[in-house]
Amino acid sequence: MTDAVQSSIVIKNVAVCMYGQYRTGDACKEYIKKFYDMPGVNVDFFCSLKEYETSYTRPHYNEKSGIKDFRQQQLLSSDTVKYQSKQIHDAYNPVEFKIYTTEYEEQLLDIDRSIVGCKVLAGWADSIMLKQKHEAATHITYDLVVMQRYDVLVWPQHAFRTVVNELTNCPVDTRMSFNTADKNLILLQPIELIRRYNNTFMYPNGQDMFLFGVGTALDNLVYDAMEYIPSKHISNYSVQKLNTGYPVIDTHEMIASLAKKMTIPTSMFPYIIRGREDIGRKALHSNPHDFRLTAIAPFPVRAEYWEDNVIPDLANMTDDELEVQYDTIIGPNWHGGK
Repeated sequence: MTDAVQSSIVIKNVAVCMYGQYRTGDACKEYIKKFYDMPGVNVDFFCSLKEYETSYTRPHYNEKSGIKDFRQQQLLSSDTVKYQSKQIHDAYNPVEFKIYTTEYEEQLLDIDRSIVGCKVLAGWADSIMLKQKHEAATHITYDLVVMQRYDVLVWPQHAFRTVVNELTNCPVDTRMSFNTADKNLILLQPIELIRRYNNTFMYPNGQDMFLFGVGTALDNLVYDAMEYIPSKHISNYSVQKLNTGYPVIDTHEMIASLAKKMTIPTSMFPYIIRGREDIGRKALHSNPHDFRLTAIAPFPVRAEYWEDNVIPDLANMTDDELEVQYDTIIGPNWHGGK
């Protein structure tokens, strides 16, 4: 009689796919570099950069500030794009890098519902396909893919290491691990969690700011998303599809909706234990009334949150200091309309 073969997650190679607009990337890059520094795990960066800027999707703030429609975009100067590209190369030494093409985005200007979501997904596809290109050329396989914006930080600083440790050698074919027995799954924060108090700060949006794709989960998502977004890689799309492709309320909430439509399994990020670095608890293991448990919290860094638009040195703050910044500055300003 042979022993049963256990199906476990193995993580040796990680691809961090950075995408979108650079915005406050200078203020975030040192924190992000330290965030992904994990001994024993190979972490490679794949960077797609959009050569334009848009306003943030806060109509109240935009109206007060006289900002144009957030669906529009302003191309950056060639000097600015060169500067941002150099900053990305110096900070992350990306394995692959490219400037995102806007060739097809003009076709979206008359579409009210889907334009922002389509642009976000197009940025994702661009970055993930850089990873796929490298995999095909080198025969490497990335066990984990992380989506990371240039202007987003994730609290606490050890969240990446903690989640990778929780995933490594995790048996998915047993109870109380993740909400699926498929090793190709997406880890994200449920909107139900993001929208309510959860023992720490939580930016009121979040699914598109930070998530993990184990195995081929995000490759599968991109293949389907290409049917609905404008890009060099489109295979079949129409204006009708762009209007009705994904039933979402907010761009930041769309990932779970997409994954459900595509039947890609999803599960919640493990909880973090306060005061215990690199030790977490999977959601199905956790007692929801345990006050020590807290959720991973991604949030964007916007200069408008601080007086005189001067962002402090976030990379050298402790987790407690960063939480104070959120409680006293970032959170109140977001709820105030910025």
